[in-house]
Amino acid sequence: MFEDIVRYGAKWETLGNPIDLYYPNPHSLLHRHRAIFPIAVLLPGFGVERIYYSHYARQIARYGFVVVVPDGITAIRSRTELFDKLERVPNALAAISVDLPKAGTALADLLDLGKLVLLGHSHGGAIGLDAIRGARNFPPSSDYRIPEVLVGAVFFGTFLWEDSHNLPIDRSRIPIASIAGSSDSLIPPHEILETYEQIQNSPKAYIMVKGANHYGITNRNNPPGAPPELRKSTIEQAVAIETIARWSALFLRAYALGDRMACQLYQRGIKLDPNVKVLTTPNCQTVTQSGDF
Repeated sequence: MFEDIVRYGAKWETLGNPIDLYYPNPHSLLHRHRAIFPIAVLLPGFGVERIYYSHYARQIARYGFVVVVPDGITAIRSRTELFDKLERVPNALAAISVDLPKAGTALADLLDLGKLVLLGHSHGGAIGLDAIRGARNFPPSSDYRIPEVLVGAVFFGTFLWEDSHNLPIDRSRIPIASIAGSSDSLIPPHEILETYEQIQNSPKAYIMVKGANHYGITNRNNPPGAPPELRKSTIEQAVAIETIARWSALFLRAYALGDRMACQLYQRGIKLDPNVKVLTTPNCQTVTQSGDF
């Protein structure tokens, strides 16, 4: 794992929205040979500013990712809202290969542009799930395609529901983990479990963090401007964030990147972590690659 994490504020040149980047400090990597890292794009929840994901993003970066956290600014009825749209997913992923290499030579040398993962919270996670299932809300004439370089996704406090039922996610070649907070009153764990059950392909996981509420992933409970969560967490915020980030990163490294070390830690955590309940299909011991983080 990497302890020295850099935060860099920038702006999508191609999309216009501000972003924050979190990544291992290149100057602390001199002893590592050709260290490059997958890119993780985090889709925020409705009304949540990107800065409130800084603690979570730093934790993800420690596991060997370049984490991109944008503000999902959208114009709605002549005003702007923090509200992501479906087209943000392919647009953001396309912008990465154009914009991020321009952020500086040191950062550009860290990027593995052949491996991208999605992270998401609440509404952002629903957008990510709908994008993965084939973006069926797009017009039939749309040329929308999931990028081939998208290799995994993890979403917290998210379900995919429409017309009184959960939507099937049946076009995915992508490992998906759904993480729930047991004290979430906005999107309760049973609704997240029902969405998990609609994921038709594996690998997949359902991870419940005991005591976390809907904002267990953010720096503070009830970030300003976000829908209010009436139920308090019974787990400390810092512990919730670290737990959600650890399971997010280990799932992605084990199942999306084929990291043997992450797989071992993931399987061990199922038995030893008192803060989670985990359902996973299949067992990740089948991965064959080696890892280094």
